[in-house]
Amino acid sequence: MPRLLAIISILFILATVGVLCAQSTPENGIAKQSIASQGKQQTNAKYEDQYSAKVPSVVVQVESPTNDSHSAEDQENIQLQRKITRFSKWLMIATVVLAIVGVLQFVLLIRQEDILREARDIIRAQDEHMIASERAWVLLHTKKTQLPTLIPIDGPPPVPGEHPFAQCMVSLKNFGITPAHISVCEFEIQLGNSNTVPPSVSIYETVVGSRKYSIGPNESWPIQALLKSQLFVNSANLTGIKQWREFLWMCGVIRYSDVFREKIASHETRVCLLYDPKPDTDKPFWVIAGPPEYNSAT
Repeated sequence: MPRLLAIISILFILATVGVLCAQSTPENGIAKQSIASQGKQQTNAKYEDQYSAKVPSVVVQVESPTNDSHSAEDQENIQLQRKITRFSKWLMIATVVLAIVGVLQFVLLIRQEDILREARDIIRAQDEHMIASERAWVLLHTKKTQLPTLIPIDGPPPVPGEHPFAQCMVSLKNFGITPAHISVCEFEIQLGNSNTVPPSVSIYETVVGSRKYSIGPNESWPIQALLKSQLFVNSANLTGIKQWREFLWMCGVIRYSDVFREKIASHETRVCLLYDPKPDTDKPFWVIAGPPEYNSAT
């Protein structure tokens, strides 16, 4: 395509030069003819002056010369001018045609670029779709995530001499078809006074995990989430949770990479759940709550 455009440009330049040469040639020919005629007249006049000085004047009546020779030259010049004019018109037509072809070529090049851009976008979308369908997806496995263990510190322990922390066992699962390389995985439960926003969101800014490991396709991984700061709850806390005066949150973040992006933790999963004690039905459970940016997966 670029070669064809270059050939058209060269033809356009040649046509333009031809037009300029055709326009300048008649003027040069006429100028040369007029100069030659003037020189011939001056030579004839000089010769007649010299001859008249040597030969006595004799008056002879002759018939006036005809203009046949001049008429023939004029007709020939007219024919030549017509041919040149016709040739110039054809050159102008060729120039216009080449200009039109150049414009069409430019339009086709622009259209070709648009088609190539659309093709690149389609290929990129297909690649992203393939990666999304074959990449690792580490999410919260809700069916295996347990309810919190809340044993008041001011009550009798379930096992003498051992009082468990307030904690919850969280289960993660790789729902993708390629391994996930975990670089950050932190979960905690928090006790606060609001049912719209957890007390602290600093966990979502964690950049260094406690350890690194991998989760294969369809594999699950248990994580222990401890109560932040105080570690234990008391009877007043349990009463407040049941009466919706205090609220128990579970927050967590997972950062990982897969076979498509192994060098960086390019994927992130955020979890933000609120504990609903359901005192009337005695069937408590976790519900998704908090701002949308704390429940996302990339």
